[in-house]
Amino acid sequence: MVTLLVVNCGLCVWVTWCFKEQKFPVVWPVKVEVNLLTKRPSALGHSGPEVMAFGIKVVLTLVRVLVGYARVEAVFYLGLTLTLAWQYLRWNPHLVNWVNCLKGGVSVAMVWCSVALVLLVFHPGVKQQDMTKWADSMTLTLLSGLVPAFLLGAIASWHMIRYMTNTALTALATAKPDAPLKEICQNIESPKDVEVIARCCRVWEDRYNLDATAVNKARQVIQAGLAMFPNSAYMVLLHGNFMIDVLGVSQSGSRRIEDARKLDPNLMCRFMMFVRHQQASVGIFGRLP
Repeated sequence: MVTLLVVNCGLCVWVTWCFKEQKFPVVWPVKVEVNLLTKRPSALGHSGPEVMAFGIKVVLTLVRVLVGYARVEAVFYLGLTLTLAWQYLRWNPHLVNWVNCLKGGVSVAMVWCSVALVLLVFHPGVKQQDMTKWADSMTLTLLSGLVPAFLLGAIASWHMIRYMTNTALTALATAKPDAPLKEICQNIESPKDVEVIARCCRVWEDRYNLDATAVNKARQVIQAGLAMFPNSAYMVLLHGNFMIDVLGVSQSGSRRIEDARKLDPNLMCRFMMFVRHQQASVGIFGRLP
């Protein structure tokens, strides 16, 4: 396991160097999706939380190797699993909602396991001679709570997406005509929230055509996001991708992507731009299945 982690981390370092140098001799190790309408379960709307989650999983794997004290390990596990659950439940990075629910459920189940471990190793009020019974009861408690914990996490993920989307769309629909656009959606805290809410455009009338009302709602959300975060490279890039994939305005969308290049984009935004450039060079600025 440690060897696999070392190899994986080495691959990440290599990809980071490619980002920095803007040279990508091999693209296959990195899966970045720039099409807002893709139906691939692995597609990410924003990759930051998934990168953080990967780092947390690496540390989770190494805790047992590096610490060696059961109580300290249990506390570390609890803190790390709570952080992991927060990443998935707060940001819901996947474009396909059921994947967010799945990962949210698994992360909360991991928190439940960590809670059970903390209770097991600290055994509050349990005498040493009763430890065997305590261990058996905690094992039973752990197993009986796994499914409810998973369901709780899945429902929390679904509710978070629904709450963010409905709150923003309601605010836009009921806003006064003269209200500043950047002050309407009070629940939006970052461009990543804009991306999550803009997924409301993913409503199909049939296999090939989007619902026009849903697209218009997403357009309003992105306009509000641009007003709130005018200097965000990711926000401008999201706007460009929306224009290309959803509105079908390739030339204007490409210009927006070039605008994002001027706003000091981070490494992942640069790679998304690279993917768009590669698509443009082979003439596939279209909708992917």
